[in-house]
Amino acid sequence: MNEPPRPGLFEEGYCDKILMHEGQLDNWKHYLEDNPRRLMMKRQNPELFTVLTGMEVAGERCQVVGNRFLLDIPDKMAVIVHRRYTDEENSRLREEWLACGERGGVLVSAAISPKEKDVLREAMKRGYNIILLRENGFTKFYKSSGRAFDACAEGFVAVARKHRNFVLPTGLPTETVLKHLNLIDDSNRVTYAALMLFGKKPQRFSITSEVKCMQFYGTRVEKPVPSYQIFKGDVFQLVDQATNFVMSRVDTWVGTHNQANTAAAPSRPELPIDAVHEAICNAVAHRDYTDNGSVQVMLFQDRLEVWNPGILPYGLTIPQLEEPHKSQPHNPLIAEPMFLKGYIEKAGTGTEDIISKCVNYGLDKPAFRQDSDFKVIIWRKQVGLKTDEMIEKIPQVTQKKDEVSQKIEQLSQKAQQLSQKMSYRTIEGIFYAINNDAYVSIKVISSLCECTDKTVKRYLSFLTENGFISHVGPDKGGYRIINWSKLDAQ
Repeated sequence: MNEPPRPGLFEEGYCDKILMHEGQLDNWKHYLEDNPRRLMMKRQNPELFTVLTGMEVAGERCQVVGNRFLLDIPDKMAVIVHRRYTDEENSRLREEWLACGERGGVLVSAAISPKEKDVLREAMKRGYNIILLRENGFTKFYKSSGRAFDACAEGFVAVARKHRNFVLPTGLPTETVLKHLNLIDDSNRVTYAALMLFGKKPQRFSITSEVKCMQFYGTRVEKPVPSYQIFKGDVFQLVDQATNFVMSRVDTWVGTHNQANTAAAPSRPELPIDAVHEAICNAVAHRDYTDNGSVQVMLFQDRLEVWNPGILPYGLTIPQLEEPHKSQPHNPLIAEPMFLKGYIEKAGTGTEDIISKCVNYGLDKPAFRQDSDFKVIIWRKQVGLKTDEMIEKIPQVTQKKDEVSQKIEQLSQKAQQLSQKMSYRTIEGIFYAINNDAYVSIKVISSLCECTDKTVKRYLSFLTENGFISHVGPDKGGYRIINWSKLDAQ
């Protein structure tokens, strides 16, 4: 008996799924057609779809995924339906819960009973804020799906509604929101500002829209550079990454539990994070995006400098930055969404805020400079020195640094003469690292010298055996010092 040939696995018309109920085929088609949109949203906003573990919420360690800022909204209502509730009570509570969602509050529920699920379905349909509780958390590869996926992706609008009473509700198509923000022109094309704000990898369209962050040991730009990172992403990601770069590299005072009224020990970073964040926000928001330069954030021994490619608006002077002045954004289409998300203000108070936050923090008044770039200078803690004295002291510090550099150069040359197999650059880098921090770790040195930990250990053994450095204290927890006397030894 001749059987008709069976279709191949990948031939048109072949399907290995069995339809179990009406409408299932349409659902599959919709799912496949929607795949590109979901992939784009996940790539554009990975932080909204990543499960965070160990996040503290109300004193408990939890896993969190989605719009984490909903936790900060004070207006919350728990959606809990008990069996003993009458129909009248359920109806009244339902109205109260949906009213909370309508005014921008957050509905919190585990959605266990059918009536709880019904309330949350209606709230989600209306685009209200929801926090869904799960007793057993999320699996390692958990993925939001369906309406929950879209709810996780509604980050910008929800934040704007919270911070600035944004008029548009959550749940609207992206195109509608972009048009409202004037980020889509009359020809239905996205603007350059839209790419910088919400685009995936906007540096494809403007390579200099990145932010360069550097840390230097001394008070001027000179090698070796212990840390140099170039951050890419949209304007919000750039600001957050650059701020984290600075705050992770300044000193932080940490007290004891006896000094605090909470379980957490008190801490105080060397620089006020609000002032650092404000300076970087202003640079990213108001820079000249037609300029080939990039925003530069440079952390020196005595100061933080934020360079912004561009010049002040016409009619605005440096002295006016220290007093109330009108807001003149260089990029209004970028500034508006940054304002809505709470990153900047519209009243022209950014520079005044930087000054007041630093002075109130016990630091000297920041300085502003305008040459080829606009610069904000935030001074680090220098006991007994005022701003003018700091500026005068920079040449003296530089001269002292030059003397140290000369000594390190001579000591490095002397060490290399003992073994030509040793790299002069690596030896010099080790000396610089130890001179800056006697407790510096091998991992930091290897990063600085761009070599492996094993290589650093070999070089440290060589320099120790030959008397160029000494290790003080136990192997774990000790520190190293440079033996400058080796310069005088024959």
